[in-house]
Order: sequence, then structure tokens, then C-alpha cells
Amino acid sequence: MITPGSPPTTALRAGERLVIGGQHLVVRAYQLEGTEEIVATSARPFPVPTTSHLLSGPSPRAWMATKGHLSMYGVNRRGGSESMFVVAAVPMAEMPQMAARLGLI
Repeated sequence: MITPGSPPTTALRAGERLVIGGQHLVVRAYQLEGTEEIVATSARPFPVPTTSHLLSGPSPRAWMATKGHLSMYGVNRRGGSESMFVVAAVPMAEMPQMAARLGLI
């Protein structure tokens, strides 16, 4: 869904409802300081990749991982709060701050 060199589609910026692997998601694209971020939210927790790094701190269900040049950051919430998953082509260490700047955490 990331479109390097071009802005995200209008539909993706507005938020698209998708079902991926049986999980209902709202997927939206953001532009932050020239970098495109794809954000998915869901009422269900996201599967945590086996290669992820679990984070300690205030959210025991937060994790980060990489795949190629993409970094992934997820926070799985329970009790009726939406879980979120962010993907961007930035260093993994920047992902929590990016999520905070987007108002996701």
C-alpha cells in the first residue's frame, strides 16, 4: 500500500475498510515530514511476528519488527480499545514517536 514517490490515494487517506486474514481493519495513510505511514486499526489484537521485539514500559502488548526497509510498530489493546499497527520506511526506533505524533498512542 505504500506508494514511494507519490502521495497516497484519496481513499487510503480517508480510511479504507478491509478484511485481511479474517480480521476487520480500517487502513489509513498519513504523510508526516515527507514520509508515508500506513496505519491499520482493529477491534482485535494483531498477530505479533515471531521476529518482533516486545517492548517494556506502560504497554506490555507493544512490539516492533522490520521487514526489508519497512519498520512495523504495533500495540495490541484489549477491553474494547482498538489495536493499532503502523508501517513506514523509517528506522524502527522512530516508530513509537511517529505513532505518538499521529495521535495513535
